[in-house]
Amino acid sequence: MRSIALLIHIIIYTSTLSAADIFLHIQRVKKVSIGFPEFASKDKTESEKAISKELQNVTRDDILFTRLFNLLEEGPSSGEGKIDFTNWEKTGADILLTANLSMKEETPKERSQIKLVASVYEIPAGNPVFQKIYRSSYKNHREIAHQFVADFMYRFTGHRGVSSSKI
Repeated sequence: MRSIALLIHIIIYTSTLSAADIFLHIQRVKKVSIGFPEFASKDKTESEKAISKELQNVTRDDILFTRLFNLLEEGPSSGEGKIDFTNWEKTGADILLTANLSMKEETPKERSQIKLVASVYEIPAGNPVFQKIYRSSYKNHREIAHQFVADFMYRFTGHRGVSSSKI
């Protein structure tokens, strides 16, 4: 690795073809492992479960797209609102991401309102890193997951990432 860096350094600084300065920064770090249990739904209706699963899939895809984190989906359940931080630590998780969904159903379904409470905790201490409430109509419910990942990325990297960008 040092020989490659030295070669790049020699080529850049001895080249007379370019008058512009070129900076190349390569850094390899260990990926942060995220405990990623199943998103919970308040009333556990079929429509809430389906939306909860969809939002979890969107969140998973957005986080994996960054290639900065490992997701650990197998771990202790957080039944009755209690989180077992010690057992999450045993899975190798550095932080824990949880989300709870509630839905106020209306007719037509597009008028239904969705609320997602997303939380991120340090492991093993269980200290909250941040928690935020996201609200949306059923029609735009996927945007909640994209916005949460953008906020999550900003908190950990200082950049919002591409999860909430539009093509």
